[in-house]
Amino acid sequence: MELNQPSPKEIFSNNQAKLKCIITGQDQNVNVNQVEITWKIDGSPVTNNIQTTQTGSSRVSTMTLTLTEWYKANKVGCSAMKDNVIQASQDLTFHKGDGSEPKVTVHILPDEDIIDEVTLVCLVSNPVQQDYYIAWSEHTGNKQSSYTDGINFPPMKTQQRYSVASIYTTTKDKWNNFTMFTCNVWPGRDSKLSFALSCTDDDAFEEEEYSSLWSTAFSFIILFISSLLYSMIFSLVKVNMQASSYSYLY
Repeated sequence: MELNQPSPKEIFSNNQAKLKCIITGQDQNVNVNQVEITWKIDGSPVTNNIQTTQTGSSRVSTMTLTLTEWYKANKVGCSAMKDNVIQASQDLTFHKGDGSEPKVTVHILPDEDIIDEVTLVCLVSNPVQQDYYIAWSEHTGNKQSSYTDGINFPPMKTQQRYSVASIYTTTKDKWNNFTMFTCNVWPGRDSKLSFALSCTDDDAFEEEEYSSLWSTAFSFIILFISSLLYSMIFSLVKVNMQASSYSYLY
């Protein structure tokens, strides 16, 4: 069972939050054909603006909230019900913090390490744990693109601060043609833009600060690559086990 955070792009482009609760056939004791997905916000049942679809062995329930409803919520949960018994459940708890301004930095690998693609890392940190929603945008001249989701990571405790990161990949051509890339950061308390930091290939960091911050950003990249490798290995092992079972039966 999986309960996904809403897309920052969806939140700030369309002024609504869409949460998806996904049940798959891999969940123990849950037959997706007979399951009902229910929602709660701060402990109260919700039945409006919910759409349920099924594809293959997965059942997906999508709850849509207005921006006002989203920022009022402190906890959202979904449950898989069968014969009025909860088979599985998942919660999202929000950390709204104290409203203090975060430190936001954007990092890029050195030019000699850039080949065809450019990877930008937006690092947001604060001594107090609080949620941030990060979306990217591109600017060429006076033209600004719509918001785009990057690959966003959950908070990580680093020494005395909490850090979240978002990775955005673009082409080397765009980077060399002076396109400006902006990391837009909204706090989890309200919809007011907290910070927008832009960068081009002319930007530079002081060496000592760059080295320290890039080290933190790099750890998020390693975490991302490790999670991909784990998923690939897990899928490969599962396929091999299924193949072995099939051979045994026949």
